[in-house]
Amino acid sequence: MKVSFLVIAHNEQRYISKTLKSIERQRYSDLDILVVSDGSTDQTAHIVKKQFPHVRLIEHTTNRGISAARNTAIRAARGKICFIIDAHITINPDATKIAVDLFNKNPKLGAVCGYYKSAYHKNDLNRISDLKRMLIFGKMYKPFQITLNNWTTFSGGFAAYRKEILQLKFPTDFNGYATEDVFWAFNIIHNQEWELWYDPRIRGLHWQQYTKHRDFLKKNIIPRAKGVCLFYIKAVHSEKNIPYKQFFCSFPVPVLSFIQEISTLLKILTTKTTHSFVEKIWLCFYLMIYEYLKIIYLVLVIKKTSCYTKINIQRLINQILLWLKVGIKKCFIR
Repeated sequence: MKVSFLVIAHNEQRYISKTLKSIERQRYSDLDILVVSDGSTDQTAHIVKKQFPHVRLIEHTTNRGISAARNTAIRAARGKICFIIDAHITINPDATKIAVDLFNKNPKLGAVCGYYKSAYHKNDLNRISDLKRMLIFGKMYKPFQITLNNWTTFSGGFAAYRKEILQLKFPTDFNGYATEDVFWAFNIIHNQEWELWYDPRIRGLHWQQYTKHRDFLKKNIIPRAKGVCLFYIKAVHSEKNIPYKQFFCSFPVPVLSFIQEISTLLKILTTKTTHSFVEKIWLCFYLMIYEYLKIIYLVLVIKKTSCYTKINIQRLINQILLWLKVGIKKCFIR
């Protein structure tokens, strides 16, 4: 079974060689490797052409966004399985074989995402995100099916897909935001035609490094807060119920958020990990910032969204009230 590796790159000259070399080291021979350079202004495309002439390259003349780049790659893919990977992530040598075995064993399997973490042992704020995935999303060492109980755990930038499932395109209106992959997964789960899974045996290392909190806030936290707000709007517009999920589909009031953060802080501080105490404190700080940013950006995103009507606003208010009801129960009923 041919597997297409679809590498999505925007100004990734520092990491693209690492990523492609890790793909070439796969213990699986029937590979098709394709890079989409999404309006890169650095040497990304040049490096691919010079060092990897056997790798197919598609260049967008402008930066269209990660979803558009993925959709371009999907159209050009030759394999029955498409492994979508960001150009700053390297992958373990057994990942392709493990994914293919999973697809062969389960004809209902539509996609499987893996576990990736920062490549650095210190001085990388992405380690905070690693900690969040472990302790908030439960992405540890056991595989599990992704359902409406845990659907926020799907990582679209490090996942293998059966090509048929990719007939549902990644939403391009999330350009400049994040969570487009979670919205895609949310729709797949609602359609109930395919299964989505997480399997930690598919492992990767994340090489893009954030050393300054200003950059981490601007390029990670804020786009996610905006993306979640757009997610709310699009899901409510399509009349899909959104289950309560702390730090994703909850809507804060000061007391409720404070109680949630305290309970989460206690969980984080009492769980043994390789992360430092300072990293754990920063995680709780950013979780709270993230919640309050959603209050601000929800109003701004609504103003930019043409599909919003009084009926949809009422639906969103009803959804928020439901989240608050569930959130209060979780805070006070233990």
